Amino acid sequence: MKIALFSDTLFDANGVSRFLQDMAKQSNAKDDELHIFTSTQKIFSHLELKNIHNIKPILRFPMPFYNDLDFVIPNFFELKREILSLKPSIIHISTPGSIGIYAKKLAKKYNLALVGTYHTDFPEYVYRNLPFEFMKSLAKSYMKWFYKEFDLVLLRSRVYEDILVNEIGIDRKKLRVLKYGTDINRFNPIFKNRFNKKDFALPKSEFNLLYVGRLTKEKNFHLILELFKELNTSEDIDINFIVVGSGECSKQLGGVENLYYFGKKQGDELSYLYAMSDAFVSMSVTETLGQTILEALASGTPAIVSNLGGQKDFIDEKYCIIHENLDVLQWKESVLKLYRDREKLNILSLNARKKLKTLSIEESYEHFLTLHNKA
Repeated sequence: MKIALFSDTLFDANGVSRFLQDMAKQSNAKDDELHIFTSTQKIFSHLELKNIHNIKPILRFPMPFYNDLDFVIPNFFELKREILSLKPSIIHISTPGSIGIYAKKLAKKYNLALVGTYHTDFPEYVYRNLPFEFMKSLAKSYMKWFYKEFDLVLLRSRVYEDILVNEIGIDRKKLRVLKYGTDINRFNPIFKNRFNKKDFALPKSEFNLLYVGRLTKEKNFHLILELFKELNTSEDIDINFIVVGSGECSKQLGGVENLYYFGKKQGDELSYLYAMSDAFVSMSVTETLGQTILEALASGTPAIVSNLGGQKDFIDEKYCIIHENLDVLQWKESVLKLYRDREKLNILSLNARKKLKTLSIEESYEHFLTLHNKA
Protein backbone atom coordinates (compact mmCIF):
# COMPACT_ATOMS: atom_id res chain seq x y z
CA MET A 1 0.00 0.00 0.00
CA LYS A 2 1.39 3.36 -1.08
CA ILE A 3 -0.06 6.52 0.42
CA ALA A 4 0.57 10.01 -0.96
CA LEU A 5 -0.32 12.50 1.78
CA PHE A 6 -0.76 16.19 0.91
CA SER A 7 -0.59 19.04 3.41
CA ASP A 8 -0.44 22.84 3.20
CA THR A 9 1.47 22.85 6.50
CA LEU A 10 4.47 20.68 7.33
CA PHE A 11 7.40 22.91 8.31
CA ASP A 12 5.39 25.22 10.56
CA ALA A 13 5.21 25.51 14.36
CA ASN A 14 1.79 23.94 14.90
CA GLY A 15 0.25 20.65 16.02
CA VAL A 16 -0.62 19.47 12.51
CA SER A 17 2.96 19.92 11.32
CA ARG A 18 4.41 18.09 14.32
CA PHE A 19 1.92 15.24 13.89
CA LEU A 20 2.79 14.84 10.19
CA GLN A 21 6.51 15.02 10.94
CA ASP A 22 6.03 12.20 13.45
CA MET A 23 4.12 10.17 10.83
CA ALA A 24 6.95 10.72 8.34
CA LYS A 25 9.56 9.59 10.88
CA GLN A 26 7.60 6.46 11.74
CA SER A 27 7.15 5.54 8.08
CA ASN A 28 10.78 6.21 7.27
CA ALA A 29 11.99 4.08 10.20
CA LYS A 30 9.79 1.17 9.17
CA ASP A 31 10.51 1.63 5.45
CA ASP A 32 6.78 1.95 4.74
CA GLU A 33 5.33 3.68 1.71
CA LEU A 34 3.86 6.83 3.24
CA HIS A 35 5.04 9.85 1.24
CA ILE A 36 4.21 13.38 2.35
CA PHE A 37 3.96 16.24 -0.13
CA THR A 38 3.90 19.95 0.60
CA SER A 39 4.76 23.17 -1.21
CA THR A 40 6.73 25.83 0.62
CA GLN A 41 9.82 27.99 0.50
CA LYS A 42 10.46 27.41 4.19
CA ILE A 43 13.48 25.43 5.32
CA PHE A 44 13.30 22.70 7.93
CA SER A 45 16.86 21.41 7.93
CA HIS A 46 16.64 19.03 10.91
CA LEU A 47 13.99 16.89 9.18
CA GLU A 48 15.44 15.58 5.93
CA LEU A 49 13.67 12.32 5.14
CA LYS A 50 13.36 10.49 1.86
CA ASN A 51 9.58 10.32 2.17
CA ILE A 52 9.07 14.10 2.43
CA HIS A 53 8.68 15.89 -0.89
CA ASN A 54 8.62 19.67 -1.14
CA ILE A 55 7.38 21.08 -4.45
CA LYS A 56 8.54 24.67 -4.94
CA PRO A 57 5.50 26.97 -5.13
CA ILE A 58 4.79 29.18 -8.10
CA LEU A 59 3.36 31.89 -5.86
CA ARG A 60 3.10 32.44 -2.11
CA PHE A 61 1.71 35.03 0.29
CA PRO A 62 0.86 35.04 4.03
CA MET A 63 -2.38 33.39 5.09
CA PRO A 64 -4.94 35.92 6.35
CA PHE A 65 -5.11 35.87 10.20
CA TYR A 66 -2.24 33.37 10.27
CA ASN A 67 0.74 35.20 8.80
CA ASP A 68 3.22 32.49 9.79
CA LEU A 69 1.49 30.10 7.41
CA ASP A 70 1.85 30.59 3.66
CA PHE A 71 -0.96 30.32 1.15
CA VAL A 72 0.72 28.92 -1.94
CA ILE A 73 -0.03 28.16 -5.55
CA PRO A 74 1.80 24.84 -6.10
CA ASN A 75 3.18 23.64 -9.39
CA PHE A 76 0.36 21.32 -10.43
CA PHE A 77 2.32 19.67 -13.21
CA GLU A 78 5.21 18.90 -10.86
CA LEU A 79 2.77 17.34 -8.38
CA LYS A 80 1.27 15.34 -11.22
CA ARG A 81 4.72 14.07 -12.25
CA GLU A 82 5.45 13.02 -8.67
CA ILE A 83 2.19 11.09 -8.43
CA LEU A 84 2.72 9.35 -11.77
CA SER A 85 6.20 8.35 -10.61
CA LEU A 86 5.10 7.16 -7.16
CA LYS A 87 1.94 5.33 -8.33
CA PRO A 88 0.11 5.48 -4.97
CA SER A 89 -3.06 3.53 -4.26
CA ILE A 90 -4.42 6.20 -1.86
CA ILE A 91 -4.40 9.99 -1.84
CA HIS A 92 -4.62 11.41 1.69
CA ILE A 93 -5.38 15.12 2.22
CA SER A 94 -4.60 16.69 5.59
CA THR A 95 -5.58 20.29 4.84
CA PRO A 96 -8.36 21.80 2.70
CA GLY A 97 -6.14 24.43 1.07
CA SER A 98 -4.70 24.84 -2.41
CA ILE A 99 -2.55 21.70 -2.15
CA GLY A 100 -5.59 19.75 -1.01
CA ILE A 101 -7.60 20.99 -4.00
CA TYR A 102 -4.85 19.88 -6.39
CA ALA A 103 -4.62 16.51 -4.65
CA LYS A 104 -8.39 16.01 -5.00
CA LYS A 105 -8.10 16.68 -8.71
CA LEU A 106 -5.31 14.12 -9.07
CA ALA A 107 -7.25 11.49 -7.10
CA LYS A 108 -10.26 11.95 -9.34
CA LYS A 109 -8.19 11.98 -12.54
CA TYR A 110 -6.43 8.70 -11.71
CA ASN A 111 -9.35 7.04 -9.88
CA LEU A 112 -7.50 6.73 -6.56
CA ALA A 113 -9.03 6.19 -3.13
CA LEU A 114 -9.43 9.53 -1.37
CA VAL A 115 -8.89 9.81 2.40
CA GLY A 116 -8.56 12.91 4.57
CA THR A 117 -8.03 14.06 8.14
CA TYR A 118 -10.14 16.82 9.67
CA HIS A 119 -7.32 18.57 11.53
CA THR A 120 -8.77 22.09 11.77
CA ASP A 121 -12.22 23.40 12.61
CA PHE A 122 -12.09 25.75 9.64
CA PRO A 123 -15.57 27.34 9.99
CA GLU A 124 -14.93 28.17 13.65
CA TYR A 125 -11.44 29.45 12.79
CA VAL A 126 -12.96 31.84 10.24
CA TYR A 127 -15.71 32.95 12.64
CA ARG A 128 -13.26 33.66 15.48
CA ASN A 129 -11.36 36.03 13.20
CA LEU A 130 -14.33 37.41 11.24
CA PRO A 131 -17.30 37.18 13.62
CA PHE A 132 -20.06 37.28 11.02
CA GLU A 133 -22.50 34.40 10.61
CA PHE A 134 -22.43 34.63 6.83
CA MET A 135 -18.63 34.07 6.90
CA LYS A 136 -19.08 30.95 9.04
CA SER A 137 -21.84 29.76 6.69
CA LEU A 138 -19.58 30.37 3.69
CA ALA A 139 -16.78 28.36 5.33
CA LYS A 140 -19.19 25.47 6.02
CA SER A 141 -20.30 25.49 2.38
CA TYR A 142 -16.69 25.26 1.29
CA MET A 143 -16.05 22.32 3.63
CA LYS A 144 -19.16 20.54 2.33
CA TRP A 145 -17.88 20.93 -1.21
CA PHE A 146 -14.34 19.90 -0.30
CA TYR A 147 -15.16 16.71 1.60
CA LYS A 148 -18.19 15.43 -0.31
CA GLU A 149 -16.19 13.05 -2.56
CA PHE A 150 -13.96 11.54 0.13
CA ASP A 151 -14.09 7.79 0.70
CA LEU A 152 -12.99 8.13 4.33
CA VAL A 153 -12.47 11.05 6.73
CA LEU A 154 -10.37 10.62 9.87
CA LEU A 155 -11.16 12.62 13.01
CA ARG A 156 -8.70 13.55 15.73
CA SER A 157 -11.42 13.26 18.40
CA ARG A 158 -14.98 11.96 18.82
CA VAL A 159 -16.15 15.47 19.74
CA TYR A 160 -16.27 16.44 16.07
CA GLU A 161 -18.19 13.44 14.75
CA ASP A 162 -21.66 14.98 15.15
CA ILE A 163 -20.39 18.34 13.88
CA LEU A 164 -19.15 16.80 10.63
CA VAL A 165 -22.35 14.85 10.18
CA ASN A 166 -24.84 17.59 11.06
CA GLU A 167 -23.03 20.72 9.90
CA ILE A 168 -20.70 19.57 7.12
CA GLY A 169 -22.94 16.80 5.80
CA ILE A 170 -20.45 13.93 5.80
CA ASP A 171 -21.94 10.45 5.92
CA ARG A 172 -21.28 9.01 9.39
CA LYS A 173 -20.27 5.70 7.78
CA LYS A 174 -17.26 7.48 6.25
CA LEU A 175 -15.94 8.79 9.59
CA ARG A 176 -13.29 7.13 11.73
CA VAL A 177 -11.57 8.43 14.87
CA LEU A 178 -7.80 8.17 14.59
CA LYS A 179 -6.15 7.04 17.81
CA TYR A 180 -4.39 10.03 19.27
CA GLY A 181 -0.82 9.97 20.49
CA THR A 182 2.41 11.89 20.68
CA ASP A 183 6.14 11.21 20.72
CA ILE A 184 6.54 10.14 24.35
CA ASN A 185 10.32 9.94 23.94
CA ARG A 186 10.65 13.46 22.62
CA PHE A 187 8.20 14.89 25.16
CA ASN A 188 9.49 13.40 28.37
CA PRO A 189 10.37 14.55 31.92
CA ILE A 190 14.01 13.56 31.32
CA PHE A 191 14.46 16.74 29.25
CA LYS A 192 14.26 18.72 32.49
CA ASN A 193 17.98 18.03 32.93
CA ARG A 194 19.09 18.75 29.35
CA PHE A 195 19.47 22.51 29.84
CA ASN A 196 19.62 25.10 32.57
CA LYS A 197 17.23 27.98 33.21
CA LYS A 198 20.19 30.31 32.72
CA ASP A 199 20.51 29.07 29.13
CA PHE A 200 17.07 30.57 28.51
CA ALA A 201 17.62 33.72 30.58
CA LEU A 202 14.98 32.53 33.02
CA PRO A 203 15.32 33.67 36.63
CA LYS A 204 14.75 31.25 39.47
CA SER A 205 11.12 31.12 40.50
CA GLU A 206 8.84 28.94 42.58
CA PHE A 207 6.54 28.19 39.64
CA ASN A 208 6.77 28.21 35.84
CA LEU A 209 3.50 28.50 33.89
CA LEU A 210 3.78 27.58 30.20
CA TYR A 211 1.80 28.37 27.06
CA VAL A 212 2.71 26.82 23.70
CA GLY A 213 0.77 27.59 20.53
CA ARG A 214 -0.28 30.34 18.19
CA LEU A 215 -0.58 33.77 19.77
CA THR A 216 -3.89 34.52 18.10
CA LYS A 217 -7.50 35.42 18.77
CA GLU A 218 -8.97 32.03 17.83
CA LYS A 219 -6.65 30.40 20.40
CA ASN A 220 -8.01 32.82 23.03
CA PHE A 221 -4.48 34.02 23.70
CA HIS A 222 -5.85 37.42 24.72
CA LEU A 223 -7.48 35.59 27.67
CA ILE A 224 -4.15 33.94 28.51
CA LEU A 225 -2.64 37.42 28.77
CA GLU A 226 -5.51 38.53 31.02
CA LEU A 227 -4.82 35.50 33.20
CA PHE A 228 -1.13 36.40 33.49
CA LYS A 229 -2.01 39.99 34.41
CA GLU A 230 -4.50 38.82 37.04
CA LEU A 231 -1.90 36.52 38.58
CA ASN A 232 0.51 39.43 38.79
CA THR A 233 -1.95 41.21 41.09
CA SER A 234 -1.67 38.41 43.66
CA GLU A 235 0.60 39.07 46.58
CA ASP A 236 3.42 36.81 47.74
CA ILE A 237 3.68 34.70 44.60
CA ASP A 238 6.69 34.08 42.36
CA ILE A 239 5.64 32.87 38.89
CA ASN A 240 7.40 32.97 35.53
CA PHE A 241 5.05 33.14 32.55
CA ILE A 242 6.67 31.32 29.62
CA VAL A 243 5.28 31.79 26.11
CA VAL A 244 6.32 29.78 23.04
CA GLY A 245 4.84 30.44 19.62
CA SER A 246 4.08 33.32 17.27
CA GLY A 247 1.15 35.37 16.06
CA GLU A 248 -0.32 38.84 15.98
CA CYS A 249 -0.90 38.94 19.76
CA SER A 250 2.88 38.92 20.30
CA LYS A 251 2.68 42.71 20.03
CA GLN A 252 0.79 42.77 23.33
CA LEU A 253 3.37 40.90 25.41
CA GLY A 254 5.33 43.92 26.55
CA GLY A 255 2.74 44.97 29.13
CA VAL A 256 2.95 41.77 31.19
CA GLU A 257 5.42 41.50 34.05
CA ASN A 258 7.38 38.28 34.57
CA LEU A 259 6.61 37.12 31.02
CA TYR A 260 9.38 35.44 29.01
CA TYR A 261 8.76 35.08 25.30
CA PHE A 262 10.83 32.61 23.26
CA GLY A 263 9.09 32.75 19.89
CA LYS A 264 9.14 29.49 17.95
CA LYS A 265 11.03 26.57 19.46
CA GLN A 266 11.73 23.12 18.06
CA GLY A 267 13.63 19.99 19.04
CA ASP A 268 15.27 19.62 22.44
CA GLU A 269 14.66 23.25 23.42
CA LEU A 270 10.89 22.82 23.10
CA SER A 271 11.07 19.51 24.97
CA TYR A 272 12.99 21.21 27.79
CA LEU A 273 10.52 24.09 28.14
CA TYR A 274 7.67 21.59 28.47
CA ALA A 275 9.50 19.43 31.01
CA MET A 276 10.85 22.23 33.23
CA SER A 277 7.45 23.91 33.57
CA ASP A 278 5.20 23.27 36.56
CA ALA A 279 1.91 23.64 34.68
CA PHE A 280 0.64 24.19 31.16
CA VAL A 281 -2.33 26.37 30.27
CA SER A 282 -4.56 26.39 27.18
CA MET A 283 -7.81 28.35 26.85
CA SER A 284 -8.53 27.34 23.26
CA VAL A 285 -11.98 25.87 22.60
CA THR A 286 -11.55 25.15 18.87
CA GLU A 287 -8.98 22.34 18.96
CA THR A 288 -9.86 19.21 16.99
CA LEU A 289 -7.49 17.38 19.35
CA GLY A 290 -5.14 19.56 21.40
CA GLN A 291 -1.67 18.34 20.39
CA THR A 292 0.17 20.76 22.68
CA ILE A 293 -1.84 19.51 25.67
CA LEU A 294 -0.75 15.95 24.89
CA GLU A 295 2.87 17.12 24.60
CA ALA A 296 2.69 18.84 27.99
CA LEU A 297 1.15 15.82 29.70
CA ALA A 298 3.74 13.50 28.15
CA SER A 299 6.39 15.80 29.64
CA GLY A 300 4.88 15.28 33.09
CA THR A 301 3.43 18.79 33.12
CA PRO A 302 -0.20 19.00 34.34
CA ALA A 303 -2.56 21.04 32.17
CA ILE A 304 -5.19 23.62 33.03
CA VAL A 305 -7.68 23.40 30.18
CA SER A 306 -11.18 24.00 28.92
CA ASN A 307 -13.74 21.21 28.61
CA LEU A 308 -14.65 22.52 25.16
CA GLY A 309 -13.03 21.18 21.99
CA GLY A 310 -11.27 18.02 20.92
CA GLN A 311 -9.22 17.73 24.11
CA LYS A 312 -12.43 16.58 25.80
CA ASP A 313 -11.61 13.09 24.49
CA PHE A 314 -8.55 12.62 26.71
CA ILE A 315 -8.45 15.19 29.51
CA ASP A 316 -9.12 13.88 33.00
CA GLU A 317 -9.05 15.34 36.51
CA LYS A 318 -6.36 12.82 37.41
CA TYR A 319 -3.83 14.94 35.51
CA CYS A 320 -5.67 18.12 34.49
CA ILE A 321 -7.63 20.94 36.03
CA ILE A 322 -10.69 21.27 33.82
CA HIS A 323 -12.92 24.33 33.39
CA GLU A 324 -16.41 24.47 31.91
CA ASN A 325 -16.03 28.15 31.00
CA LEU A 326 -13.41 30.80 30.30
CA ASP A 327 -13.80 32.90 33.44
CA VAL A 328 -10.29 34.28 33.94
CA LEU A 329 -10.73 34.68 37.69
CA GLN A 330 -11.65 31.00 38.07
CA TRP A 331 -8.59 30.01 36.04
CA LYS A 332 -6.47 32.28 38.24
CA GLU A 333 -7.67 30.38 41.33
CA SER A 334 -6.73 27.07 39.67
CA VAL A 335 -3.18 28.26 39.05
CA LEU A 336 -2.87 29.52 42.61
CA LYS A 337 -4.13 26.20 44.01
CA LEU A 338 -1.39 24.34 42.15
CA TYR A 339 1.14 26.97 43.19
CA ARG A 340 0.28 26.47 46.85
CA ASP A 341 -0.22 22.69 46.83
CA ARG A 342 2.96 20.94 45.69
CA GLU A 343 1.66 17.54 46.73
CA LYS A 344 -1.32 17.82 44.40
CA LEU A 345 0.92 19.16 41.64
CA ASN A 346 3.27 16.18 41.95
CA ILE A 347 0.38 13.70 41.87
CA LEU A 348 -1.03 15.30 38.71
CA SER A 349 2.43 15.23 37.15
CA LEU A 350 2.96 11.52 37.84
CA ASN A 351 -0.53 10.67 36.59
CA ALA A 352 0.02 12.68 33.41
CA ARG A 353 3.15 10.80 32.44
CA LYS A 354 1.59 7.46 33.39
CA LYS A 355 -1.40 8.13 31.12
CA LEU A 356 0.61 9.39 28.17
CA LYS A 357 2.85 6.31 28.19
CA THR A 358 -0.20 4.54 26.75
CA LEU A 359 -0.67 7.12 23.97
CA SER A 360 2.46 6.71 21.88
CA ILE A 361 2.88 8.03 18.34
CA GLU A 362 3.84 4.50 17.29
CA GLU A 363 0.36 3.19 18.10
CA SER A 364 -1.24 6.19 16.42
CA TYR A 365 0.79 5.51 13.28
CA GLU A 366 -0.15 1.83 13.19
CA HIS A 367 -3.82 2.76 13.56
CA PHE A 368 -3.39 5.28 10.73
CA LEU A 369 -2.16 2.49 8.43
CA THR A 370 -4.92 0.09 9.55
CA LEU A 371 -7.61 2.62 8.65
CA HIS A 372 -6.09 3.16 5.21
CA ASN A 373 -6.00 -0.55 4.57
CA LYS A 374 -9.79 -0.54 4.95
CA ALA A 375 -10.35 2.49 2.69
